[in-house]
Amino acid sequence: MSTDANIKTVGDLTIRHPSFSDESTVTQNAYLNGKLISITLFYPTKNITKQQAENAIRDVLIKTNEFVKSSLKSDPYEFTIVNKKNIKGKIPQPEKIIIKEVHIPPEQASAEVAKTALAFINKNSPVNELHGVKTWEMTIDGQKHQINEFSPGSYNGPKTEDFIDRQSLLYEAALEHINTIKNNDKAVKALEKLNQAYIDAFSKSEYQVDIEIMRKADKGTDKHFKEKHTAAEKLLAQFAVDIKELIRKTTPPRPNGSLFNLNDLKQLEKEVVTKRGRPTIINFYEVDGEKFVSMQEPAKKGEFLPSTVRNREGLPNYVLSSFGVVNKNSEITIEYQGIRHSSLPPIAEKDSTKRQAIACRNEKQLVLDLAIREKGEKAVKKSSENNPVKVSLRTMMLLTPKMGDSLLQNRDLKTGEWKGESETVQLHESALAINMFRNRVFKAELEGQTVYLEADLSFMNLGANTLAARMGLEGKVPAPALEREINARGFEEFNDDCMTYFNTTAMSNAHLYQLQNQLKEAWNTPRVQKAKKQIKSLEDNYRTKLNQKYDKLEKLHDQYIKTNKGKAEIAQCQKEIAELEKHFTKAYVELSAAKKEAYKKVANLELKIRSESSKIDHAVSETYGSYFQALDLFYNDKTSQKETLMSLQTIYLDLNNKMKKPVSKGCKSAEDRTGRVNNLIEELRILRLLIKKYSYKLPNGIQKEIARIVAQASASRNNTRENSNATGLQISGDINPPETLAASNRLTARLAKKIYDRARKIKHPSPILLNILSTHT
Repeated sequence: MSTDANIKTVGDLTIRHPSFSDESTVTQNAYLNGKLISITLFYPTKNITKQQAENAIRDVLIKTNEFVKSSLKSDPYEFTIVNKKNIKGKIPQPEKIIIKEVHIPPEQASAEVAKTALAFINKNSPVNELHGVKTWEMTIDGQKHQINEFSPGSYNGPKTEDFIDRQSLLYEAALEHINTIKNNDKAVKALEKLNQAYIDAFSKSEYQVDIEIMRKADKGTDKHFKEKHTAAEKLLAQFAVDIKELIRKTTPPRPNGSLFNLNDLKQLEKEVVTKRGRPTIINFYEVDGEKFVSMQEPAKKGEFLPSTVRNREGLPNYVLSSFGVVNKNSEITIEYQGIRHSSLPPIAEKDSTKRQAIACRNEKQLVLDLAIREKGEKAVKKSSENNPVKVSLRTMMLLTPKMGDSLLQNRDLKTGEWKGESETVQLHESALAINMFRNRVFKAELEGQTVYLEADLSFMNLGANTLAARMGLEGKVPAPALEREINARGFEEFNDDCMTYFNTTAMSNAHLYQLQNQLKEAWNTPRVQKAKKQIKSLEDNYRTKLNQKYDKLEKLHDQYIKTNKGKAEIAQCQKEIAELEKHFTKAYVELSAAKKEAYKKVANLELKIRSESSKIDHAVSETYGSYFQALDLFYNDKTSQKETLMSLQTIYLDLNNKMKKPVSKGCKSAEDRTGRVNNLIEELRILRLLIKKYSYKLPNGIQKEIARIVAQASASRNNTRENSNATGLQISGDINPPETLAASNRLTARLAKKIYDRARKIKHPSPILLNILSTHT
C-alpha cells in the first residue's frame, strides 16, 4: 500500500471502483481512532448488494485502522480507495490512498458525537451514579465529553450535593492561590482539613434536601428547599471567610502589603473555571418511552470564557446547543441546533469605545466561526473579495432594556463602582455590532490568512424574565424605543423569510398554493407596497455609503484597541452611521405598522391554510400553525404577557431552524434566559413527536411531565454548573411552571454570587478554623 506524502488526517472515506459505470452508493458514519469519518462506498447494483457494500465498509475500517492511527493529525480529510480491477461480488484490497480535505455539516457532526457517546456508554461502566443519573467521561480529539444518562424516574433537581459542589470551587480557588506560594505545605494541609470539615458539616440534617419532597414540586417543596438552602448559603459564606483568614494566617504577606480578601477569592474562581475549559455535555433522557439527546458543545476551539469573565475579547458561555431524537435502532437525528452566547459587549469594560469595539469583534468572530462550521475551513480559505463565503444568521437577544437603566445599573450608587449591568446599553452595543456586518462583504483572519465573508443577518430582542413581563415595580418602567425599532425590522424580516419558505412548500399542492397566493395578496396592501418600495429605495441609495461607514468604523475600532487613540473620530463616524440608520429604522417602523393593519385580513386565512396544509403533511401544518401564532403574538402585543412571555422567542428560533436558517440566542450571561428558552424548544419538539404518536390525543399530565424532565435532564442545567458550580437556572416561579422547580433552582443558581454578599457581612472566622489554626501554626 502506497500513500500520498502529504497525509494530514482522515475525515471522509470513499471506496470507489473506477471500472464501474453503473454505480449506487451507501454511506455510513463512524469514528475511527477518535476521528469522525463519513464513509461512502460506490458499488455496482448488478454485481454487489447493499448489504455486501456495508460489510465491505466494516472490512475496510478494520484493514485501514493501523494506517489511520499513524496518519491522523487534526482536521477532517477524505481518502479514496483506488482499485486496479473489479472482482465480481467482492471489494478488492486498496492499493492507494489519496487524501483530501472534506467538510462535515454541523448537525451531522453533532449527531455522530452523540452516536459515539451512546456506543461508549453501552460498553463502559459509569464513573458516577446518583438518584438515577449515570455519568461517563470520554475524550475525543483532546476535547473532554461528559455523558449523562437519565433513567425513567430519575431526579436531577436541586439537592444537597449542589451545596458541596459549590464548596468545591471555593476550595479549588483557594488552592490555586496557595500553590503559587513557596513552602506552602502548612497552608495546603490546613486548607485540606478545613475543606473536609465543611464537607462533613453538610452531612447534618439541617442541610439535607429530601428528594421525595422535591419530587412533589409544590409549595411545600419550595419551603423545604429554602430552609436547607438558607442554612447552606450561610455555611458556604462562612467557608469563604475562613478561607480568607486561613490564607492570611498561613501565607506570607504580599510585597505591596495588601491582605488577601474576598474579591481575590472571587477572581480566583473565575480563573479556575476559565482554566478548566468547558466539556461537551451529552445528556440522554426519556419521555414516555421515547429517547432524546440534549447537547452543548464549545462553539469555538481554544480558551472558553465563563460568563463571569466579561472584561476581554471573546464571547463568554459560547456554546452550540443541539437537541435530537434517538430511534429504536440507536440512530440519532438532530432536530434543532443553535448558538448560545452572552450579550456581545464585555460589560466589565468601563471604556465605552473599547467595549463597543470588542462587541463588534465578537460578532465578527461569531460569523467567522459560523462560516467555518457551515461551509468548512477549506471553503472559507478559498474565499475572495469578489467571491465571499455567504452565511445567514438569525439572532434572538433576550435582554430586558428599561428607560434610564444605564444611569442606575452601570455604577453602584453608593460606591461608584462600575457594574456595567445596564441591559439597555448591552442591547444598543449588540445592535451596533450586528448591524456592522449586516449585508456587507468584510475581511477576517483565519490562521494568518485573509478571508472574505458576507453575512445575511437579522435579529430581534424580547426579554424572558419577570421584568419583561412587566411584573413588579421595576416592570412598570417602559422599554426604550430602541427595542421597538429593532423588533419592527426583525419581525418583518422574519415574516419575509417565512413567506419565502411557504411559497416553496405550497408548490406541491394546488389548493394550498392558491391559498398561499391569497396570503401574499392579503399582505400586499397599498400601504405595505409603499413601505417596501421605500426600503428598496433606501437600499439602492444608502447601502453602499452605509457599508463604507461601517468599514471605516471597523478600522477605527481596530486602531483604538491597539493604540487607545481616535475616540473623537470614532464618535463622529458612529454619529454619521446613526443618521443613515435612522432612515432604515423609520421605514421599517412604517412597514411594521402597515403589516399590523393588514394582519386583520391575513388572520382570516389561518383555518383554511392550516386545514389544507395538514393534508400534505402534519409537519407543514405545524409550521403554518407556528407562523400564525407568531403573527398573533407580535401584532396583538402579547409578547410582554405573563402567559405568553417566551412564546415568540421559541417560535422564532424553532421556525428559523426549520427553514434552515442558522440561529443564535443571547442574554447577559447566556445561562438562565437562554437556558429556559432552549428548554422550551426541547419541550416543543418532544410535544410534537408525542402528539403524532398518540394521534393528537395526549395522555393527561404529559405536558407537565415533559416540562419536569426537560428542566432536570437538558444540557442547560449542566451549563450553569460548568459556568460557576452553581447548578440551576435563575428563572422565576412567577412565569414558569412549578414542574420546573423554578424557585428552588433559582436559589441554587444564585449561590454563584450570594455567598460573597453574605460573606462580606461576617466579621469573624469560625471555631472550626480557629481549631485548625491552633494545630497548624
